[in-house]
Amino acid sequence: MRQRILIFAPQFYPRVGGYANATGNLIRALSESDEASVLLVTPEPLGDSAELELDNIQIVRLARYSGKIRYQALIEQVMWQRPLRQLIQGDHWDLVLFESLENPLTQYLVLKVLDKRSKERLVVRIHGTNAMEGFRDSYRAIDRFYWFFVKRVLHNVHNITSTTRQYFRFLEAEVFLNAMPFGKRLGVISNIVWPPDQELVSIEPDEEGVIEMLTLGRMNRSGYHQKNFELIPRAVHLLRGQRKDLAARLRIRVVGDGEMSQRFARVIKEMDVEANFELIPRLPNAEIRAMQSEVHAVLLVSRFEGQSMFALESLAAGAPLVLSRDTGVSDLVAENYSNGALVDPLDALDLADALIRVCDSQIEELRRASIAHYTAYYRPQKVLRDLSEYVEQLSANP
Repeated sequence: MRQRILIFAPQFYPRVGGYANATGNLIRALSESDEASVLLVTPEPLGDSAELELDNIQIVRLARYSGKIRYQALIEQVMWQRPLRQLIQGDHWDLVLFESLENPLTQYLVLKVLDKRSKERLVVRIHGTNAMEGFRDSYRAIDRFYWFFVKRVLHNVHNITSTTRQYFRFLEAEVFLNAMPFGKRLGVISNIVWPPDQELVSIEPDEEGVIEMLTLGRMNRSGYHQKNFELIPRAVHLLRGQRKDLAARLRIRVVGDGEMSQRFARVIKEMDVEANFELIPRLPNAEIRAMQSEVHAVLLVSRFEGQSMFALESLAAGAPLVLSRDTGVSDLVAENYSNGALVDPLDALDLADALIRVCDSQIEELRRASIAHYTAYYRPQKVLRDLSEYVEQLSANP
């Protein structure tokens, strides 16, 4: 019998990138599995795009506020709570899933009026960054207001899942003051990506022996701080003193655009590592995914990070990974480091050492290890089974 699932997703098609892609991939996987009937509720406007037509998926798009009063987002969050509450209470659901807490006022208002049975089936899923560190660390009054309601929701909901174990540690420290309340049902439900269509491509060094790597992220002010771009040229500068032979062959493609891109260009010039970098403002996703299958390593050394879709796609493509330790991407590197390395995001020397280890390793062995790690823990069938088992626990332990 199909599980009946209602999902409230602040971001969804036709928006692309990051969390919107994560939600879209979950919906696609549920549709293809034929094991669930899903009502997807989203405030994302359709615009000029045609609506998605997927088997076993019904989509409801909430109305947007059309007035001119300041703080439109707050008005909308109050508006949305009523139709969302009616949809939740109007039927029996095996699972009501709040995908992220980017609209915490809506979710708090809904949670406060739901009956006990509905609350037992309601799950909050933490994707990280925007609704966690983003709200907590922001200087904007509206974001601090949202952070207050994020914490209220998490205190009042019984069931919390995350895409990564990292955010349970974050919640315990930042929301529950180092004392996770008794009775919280926790579960890890990864994001979903599919491996590329082509088979694993053998990487042969070119005539000059160039070692190509790839990193990606928004280069606006918040993204530049989060993604920690400047750690990479500092590490390359150190690498030149340790292993001049490797530094001479290393080329790192940096895909990202924003007002901080000029600063990054100045940094690599001042460090005299311009020859090691290729700056690319933007690329279609298909080209990025092709690069993930071809480079010697993918770098993501963020100060804080959720389970990055970019890093997860790279794992599925067989890319060796160099990622920051104690963040939402850390689990993508195998425990024995067979597919890459974890680094301290505040230590350029640690990153330089990791680059040496990866460059000196057998690239094909690293790539096979990434594929094996993806297959064991992150393939769509495995994630859907984890989700189904979590839903069954809600029914078995009311």
